[in-house]
Amino acid sequence: MSTLFDRQTFQRQVLLGYGVATALMVVVLGWGLVNLLRLGQASDAILRENYRSIMAAAKMRDAVQCQDSAVLFLLVNDDRHVLESISGSEQQFLLNFSKAQDNITIPEETQILAELEHAYNEYTFQFTKFL
Repeated sequence: MSTLFDRQTFQRQVLLGYGVATALMVVVLGWGLVNLLRLGQASDAILRENYRSIMAAAKMRDAVQCQDSAVLFLLVNDDRHVLESISGSEQQFLLNFSKAQDNITIPEETQILAELEHAYNEYTFQFTKFL
């Protein structure tokens, strides 16, 4: 009888040990899921805040590429439509540059936009001088 009692006590101790280990794993898993959800929300907020700047930068890049292509075409063929295209691209660049300035989310962005503005002003000055 003593052996049966010892076996039941041992089984209870083992079950209690497994139960505690399982409970700890559930707590750690829950804590990990909460932190993962918080991290996902934080990254979502960052992406949402920067999406406008990213899209504005892509459109500025496209506008400058369009201007460059038009300038090269202007070298080959003196056409008024090319000048209109350049003007439209310049307006597109400035519109998106303004959007980027209105959506500054990190401190370095101000300096980057100032350098970009300076470079673009130099670009347009040289183009006007070329004309």
